[in-house]
Amino acid sequence: MLFFGRVISQEKQVRLTEVNFEVETVGNNAKVKAIHSILNDSNDDCNVSITMTLDDESAVTGYSFKTANGDFESELKEKEQAKIEQSDATTNGYSSAVMEQVDDTTFSITLGLINKHSEVTFSIEYLTHMEIQDDELVMKIPNLIESDEKQQIPYSIKVTGSSTFSFKGVLSGEEEVNIPLNGDLILGMKDEDTDEVVISSTFINKEKEGNINIVFICDRSGSMYGEGIKALRNMLQLFLRQLPLNSKFQIISFGSTYDFMFKEMTEYNEDTLKFASETVSHFEANYGGTNMHAPLKALIDNNTEKCHIILLTDGYVDNKTSTIEYIRTLSKKNSLHGVGLGRSCDVELIRNIGRIGNGISAISKNPNVLKKEVSKITERILIPSINECTVEWNIKGEITPKEISNFYGMTTCYIQCNEEIKEGQNIESEIKGRCGEKEVTYKNTKSINITKGIIVHQLMALNQIRKLESENKKEEAKKLSMKYHVLCKETAFIAVDKTTKKEVDFI
Repeated sequence: MLFFGRVISQEKQVRLTEVNFEVETVGNNAKVKAIHSILNDSNDDCNVSITMTLDDESAVTGYSFKTANGDFESELKEKEQAKIEQSDATTNGYSSAVMEQVDDTTFSITLGLINKHSEVTFSIEYLTHMEIQDDELVMKIPNLIESDEKQQIPYSIKVTGSSTFSFKGVLSGEEEVNIPLNGDLILGMKDEDTDEVVISSTFINKEKEGNINIVFICDRSGSMYGEGIKALRNMLQLFLRQLPLNSKFQIISFGSTYDFMFKEMTEYNEDTLKFASETVSHFEANYGGTNMHAPLKALIDNNTEKCHIILLTDGYVDNKTSTIEYIRTLSKKNSLHGVGLGRSCDVELIRNIGRIGNGISAISKNPNVLKKEVSKITERILIPSINECTVEWNIKGEITPKEISNFYGMTTCYIQCNEEIKEGQNIESEIKGRCGEKEVTYKNTKSINITKGIIVHQLMALNQIRKLESENKKEEAKKLSMKYHVLCKETAFIAVDKTTKKEVDFI
């Protein structure tokens, strides 16, 4: 996804006039610099802020802006140290440029005073992930323009790295730009400060045929009453109508107890769709408590494997520890996806289901965009997955991720080199797995050209940080965050006024 910010001001004549995206790709991952041009066209000086929402697969790596209050750039600090330095700066009377976290994915950045009839530039850098469709990268830009604004914003995309592309257009709603996958599958970068070399290798799942098995686990506890159960019924109906004919499926309802709709995984056809759809239409929130761990344990006991397991819930479970452990166990042979229903769902649990389960997460707080949230998942799960994967390199080093139970679409692996890599050296990486009963092997080979930079390092670190956070290993995540300048839950950004070199506030 390509994200940009929404300008907030009391003056309607303060507006976003242009957004330029500079995108450096590594497979289907990228580092993005979103450059915002903001105009105050009113007759008064105005205080302006920006709100920005990223998804669960993205992380901020820095930001900068220039206003009448100063020229600011970000520095990453340990969160507790950031609080101390921000307090000291405020006490000493330095101007404040606040960037604060609204929730786990939304940020609010106070830019301060913008002079009348003047323009400022705000830039934010982040790591993100893009979808794959028909051998193309899909770059989606979410719709941040209110229906009553009737505003069109010029934008441009310049893509470098493993894929190259340039595009100009006008934002008037949600945009989607497809670019060809025409770049190198192996990339190497060297950090000039540490001399650390990291090489990435991206593997593309080219399997078109294979069994697709899907298990829906549906929360019908009392906490789902009202908005939650209505969203569950609607979303499940949408899922059912998008399944392919060669798939098998199962629907599990849970609360204080649980039950299976079918005796076993059932072939998807006209008759089973009709039966499931009719049954789902009568779902109510009448199952009592929220024992999600029980149906997960049942799937483990049944030796469930090679399935996409989709959990639809408001997220408030009775035994979160057991639930997470069972998700971890199932993820060794399956992909698990979390769908949060309702405005008050447990966002942290939903995020962890996707992170730990080698899947994705979707939060559906707005019932009007259910179809969009369903599509985020179905775009991936309708590709046959490659399971039981192993990765090998012809060089020595630390491999990330250490385990790949399955992948669909694309997966990128990284190696921190423990040996000297020479220019033109032949680098080989190979992934092996199974798609159904078929053995699958993909091999990448390249005479390497090591470039200067740390984007590959940061993408590797983000992969490691997400795993450590899901395992509650806060100190290890913090160390990686500080080393590679990737925001995590234990670190914060300080906005530094470059004219005074004083820290002024943090996120």
